[in-house]
Amino acid sequence: MAGLLALHARQATSAGRLEKWGFRVAFAGCVMGFLGSIGAYWIGSVWWGAVNVSFLAFMVPALLLFGTGFPLFGIGALRAKVAPRPGAWLLVVGGLPGMVLLVIALGQITLALLPINVAWVILGHALFAEASAPEKRPAHAG
Repeated sequence: MAGLLALHARQATSAGRLEKWGFRVAFAGCVMGFLGSIGAYWIGSVWWGAVNVSFLAFMVPALLLFGTGFPLFGIGALRAKVAPRPGAWLLVVGGLPGMVLLVIALGQITLALLPINVAWVILGHALFAEASAPEKRPAHAG
């Protein structure tokens, strides 16, 4: 969620409508995923039935929002030419069709998110490297 906010802020000036809509949908998916994780972990540890309720109420919609929002955001990032291209392409490929193919091929839903997770490793590293780079200061004359 933090990486999504940071990358959107970085490319907001050169981003088009597609990137902005992708950001909104993907951010809604992040919020739903966060709520689903809290429900499954904290409430599910007390009441086992809450895991199923949390998964159906929050995680399934989050996966659908991820599957549509991240590819749109990735296409917008490619057009903005701010983010590293491999990370943006992995967001595009890791969308809903990619998730379905990976679930069929690998048989596990958590591995279906692998391209998106690798994309955020690449994009997060680029954001972190830019933030930790020393600022260039103009040389003073005399």
